[in-house]
Amino acid sequence: MKSKPLKKPATGGFTLLEVLVAMALFTIFILAFIFVYGWSFENTFLMGEKSRAVAKAQEVVERLYIDINDPNIDLNRVTNPDDLYVYNEKGNYYVKEAVKYAMDVGDEEDKVVEGYNVTTVVFYKGGARYVEISNFILKESTEE
Repeated sequence: MKSKPLKKPATGGFTLLEVLVAMALFTIFILAFIFVYGWSFENTFLMGEKSRAVAKAQEVVERLYIDINDPNIDLNRVTNPDDLYVYNEKGNYYVKEAVKYAMDVGDEEDKVVEGYNVTTVVFYKGGARYVEISNFILKESTEE
């Protein structure tokens, strides 16, 4: 009987070690992608909360611009500036009255104006963070 020649083993496949290394690299890539995606997703929601807090603070300042002397407005006014940063769901504001500024009006003598320094603090992320807006509101002149 005639014997058949032996076939060479196939050399085109991957070894077990190569497959394990490839799987480890693929897993690291996928985990990195999930981490970055999750972080950006969380950041998107956090920036949304911050934008809402800024809008709410601006709304308080605009309301004060119109009604600063009205004692009936309920916007959580605090009497001590340190109390601005005590967490309150609605936020807090503080008004420093009788503030005077000298305005440079060119060649003429500086004009002194009187008004209010308003600081508004609105909390977000359950009180863990806050936004603060400060503004000067000109006191309306009663002279005519």
